[in-house]
Parts: sequence; structure tokens; C-alpha cells
Amino acid sequence: MFRLAELYFEVSEEEYALDNEEFTKATLNLSADAVPPAEPLKDYQTSIALYRRIVRDYPAYRYTDGAYYMLAYCLGEGLSAQYDQAEAQAMYAALVDNFPQSEFANQANMQLGEYAFDANNLDQAIVYYQRVVDSGPKASLYDRGLYKLAWAYYRIDDYPQAVK
Repeated sequence: MFRLAELYFEVSEEEYALDNEEFTKATLNLSADAVPPAEPLKDYQTSIALYRRIVRDYPAYRYTDGAYYMLAYCLGEGLSAQYDQAEAQAMYAALVDNFPQSEFANQANMQLGEYAFDANNLDQAIVYYQRVVDSGPKASLYDRGLYKLAWAYYRIDDYPQAVK
């Protein structure tokens, strides 16, 4: 089921890439009074349904952390009808809470930091970025986490901490 969800995800990505290429070509030669075509959207409905089922029905599955991550990603990036920032955040948080040693934990913490940063909840963003930094300089996203941590401190006017 996990592999099937991945395959549907890949199909959705390929379809979006083709649709986006056509969209780009169609918009290049539009006259000023022409109505532009609708922008393509990523459709992850099938993957979302499968990842939800894995998370709900198979909590002991060895790749459950990956299912949480992909579910959160798809919810945050899919069609407007699928897009659910609150549920995406909840899935990222569940991943971090339930699988703190997961290879996806840094990515989830980074994304949670981005959501908080974009919502101007800088104190919460600092918590998530600090988790990424605390994972060490060899960990994935360390550099980006350090940069965003400094930026968040800068935005709350804590310049000494930002410089540090």
C-alpha cells in the first residue's frame, strides 16, 4: 500500500509537470485581452487516501513515519480542495512526536518552523528551527535550520542571538 501511494504520487508529479509545461507554453503567446488558462494543480487525492489508511490502520508498519511525512506533504501541496494546512501541520507534529529519531524528523521540524515563521509565530518557529540545529552540523537541513533560526531571532529583535 505504501509503494502504491508512492507510485500514485509520482504519477501526480509527472502529470503536473506536463500540465505545467503546457500552461507555460499557452501563456507565453497570450494577447493582452485573452483570458489565461487555469493554472495546473497537483492532485494527490489517491496518495492521500492511501497514506491516511496506513497511518490509521497500520501504526506498527516499519515505514509509518514515511507515511506521516508524505501525508503531511501531500496535504500541504495538493489541490486547493485537498490543501489542509492545519492537518498537514498535525501530521508533521505527529511524526516528530511519535518518531523523533526518524530520518524525516528534521524535515518535519523544518516545515513546522516554516509554517510558524510564515504565520509570524516566531517564538514557535525558533523552537522548531532549534530542533533542526540541535540535530548537529552533519544532519540534513542543518544549514538551512541555522539560517532560519538566525532570521527568526533577527525578526524578534534579538540581534545578539541572531549573530550567535
